[in-house]
Amino acid sequence: FNDSYPTLLPVKVIPNATRNQIASWENGALKIRIQTPPLDGKANKALIAFLSKQTRLSKNRISIERGETSRQKWIAFNGIDRTALLERLGIEEPTHG
Repeated sequence: FNDSYPTLLPVKVIPNATRNQIASWENGALKIRIQTPPLDGKANKALIAFLSKQTRLSKNRISIERGETSRQKWIAFNGIDRTALLERLGIEEPTHG
């Protein structure tokens, strides 16, 4: 595992949810519900804060690689590999088929 490359995770964000939660895999992307409305990047900040709490990684190690203004995002996690990341998020690899 090379620490200099971040682990990228495709995410579909559902803003204005009743609570923050990791929902399920949908078309290869992890669906995450965030309570915050998507105003002035607030939902993005809430998403990072939520993921930081879930993964126990500091916020500065989590960034939105692509899709700042889209519901479909690529999130970069620095200093953790995919297996450990999914474990901390409490989810399993998406099954194909």
